[in-house]
Amino acid sequence: MEHSKKLSEPVAVLDLGSSAIRFLIGQQTEQGDWRILDKGENSLSLGKDVFGSGYISSATARKAIDILRGFKEVMAGYGIKRYLVVGTSALREARNRDGFIDRILINTGIEVQVLSGVEANQMTYLAVESSLSPVLPALKRNNVLILEVGGGSTEVMLLKKGRLVASEVLNIGSVRYLERITEEAGMSQWAGTNYISLQTHRLLEGLARKVGLKKISCLVALGTEVRLALEFLEADREENYQIIRRERFHSLIEEFRLLTVDEVALRLNVPYGDAELFLPGLIIYDTFFEFIKVDQIIVPDISIREGLLQGVVMAPEEIRELFREQILASCRGVAQRYAAGEDHYEYVRDASLLIYDVLWNELGLEKRHRLLLEAAAILHDIGSYISGRGHHKHGAYLVNNAEIFGLNNKDKKILAQMVRYHRKSKPQQNHEGFGSLDRVSRLTVQKLSAILRIADALDRSHTQRINIRKIYFEGRNMVFLTDFTGDLTLERFSLQEKADLLEEVFGFQISLRSQGIPI
Repeated sequence: MEHSKKLSEPVAVLDLGSSAIRFLIGQQTEQGDWRILDKGENSLSLGKDVFGSGYISSATARKAIDILRGFKEVMAGYGIKRYLVVGTSALREARNRDGFIDRILINTGIEVQVLSGVEANQMTYLAVESSLSPVLPALKRNNVLILEVGGGSTEVMLLKKGRLVASEVLNIGSVRYLERITEEAGMSQWAGTNYISLQTHRLLEGLARKVGLKKISCLVALGTEVRLALEFLEADREENYQIIRRERFHSLIEEFRLLTVDEVALRLNVPYGDAELFLPGLIIYDTFFEFIKVDQIIVPDISIREGLLQGVVMAPEEIRELFREQILASCRGVAQRYAAGEDHYEYVRDASLLIYDVLWNELGLEKRHRLLLEAAAILHDIGSYISGRGHHKHGAYLVNNAEIFGLNNKDKKILAQMVRYHRKSKPQQNHEGFGSLDRVSRLTVQKLSAILRIADALDRSHTQRINIRKIYFEGRNMVFLTDFTGDLTLERFSLQEKADLLEEVFGFQISLRSQGIPI
């Protein structure tokens, strides 16, 4: 990097992973590039504790506190004011997570944020997009699978022609599998690696049924084990990434199957703890490679921490706007999975946005809520996949349990309630999901659901025959003008049925007019 480029103030990120605590310190240039100032890692048996017993031991907690104290000293040396400390799969699953995080805060002053799987995927995607910018145009013409195998989970993102259509987090990882193998007394290394391959393959079959993994032409792989393997693979070096061949990768695994953990540690020049995770991690990658049958793998020179650096300097609103199309593509992927009618939900989406923009001065909402309304319009009917009866409730359940790229848990809870109230009863304080939201979120649900109900009512026939030419006001009467001149009895009845929430929230009544004539 040229020294003439103006650098911002340094920022830092630290990741409490399943096998180690890793940190990264960097400065961003005016061009958006990153200059890495320092990085390092310390082994920590967080995953062994959690995946074995479900709890973080006192000894592990004490070691984590000591490591974080040292991290604070390193940051002080660089004069760092902005930093982010996160935990991923092991910390997500720890039963004593809250107590562990509280001990860290009290003893170090550091607040640890637990990333959901979707949030981790988002940061990984930020890093990949930056690293692979030279080849992104070519990748956007193909179907791409982005894969990061960690200690406790494996993050998978599927892009079709540049659009992210699925984001999943699988409960497979090198530490998790190692703990399962250890529990099976007497299991040989050969049997253990076969077990990993078999279990991974079973999960992949389920993933393929869920999101579709056909015609993948490129696989982008991240993670500690695959980067360690690069030293022994005759990879083609490009700017910011390397390309490895599947056959050579598979041969490397066969070589390392014959080695003991001590021999692996010696050959890799890594601690024993890292060495025992090397082969399990590679087996997971190799199973993916074999399953989707790609010929080459792209390995970027980055990890989730580069994405986290970007996340530190970007406001949440900037990140959400950056991922707007990817978020909507992810929602459309979920809608397609549950056989929602595309023509109908796209009509409802367009109508919802038209109403939202007309009511903007009445809403008192933030820019991000327009995106949530779009997402709800796309997903509002997915519950019909389970049953037409009560599909609004089924839809809320599916949204709550879906992996929607780019939306945090709070956004998803609001989105689920909007789907819940797109029909039937209005939001009620004693309804479990709605009542558990904070006051501001409840108001958001009411306002956006009121809009969604009207948009859905306009296409009650699911034929998209009502073209809304204009929306205007006559006092407190909100007039929808259409050029359709046929029978509008069905839409009129549907609007009367669903307009109650909009009138309650905004004080407007609804009229539907054709050629200027009230009907």
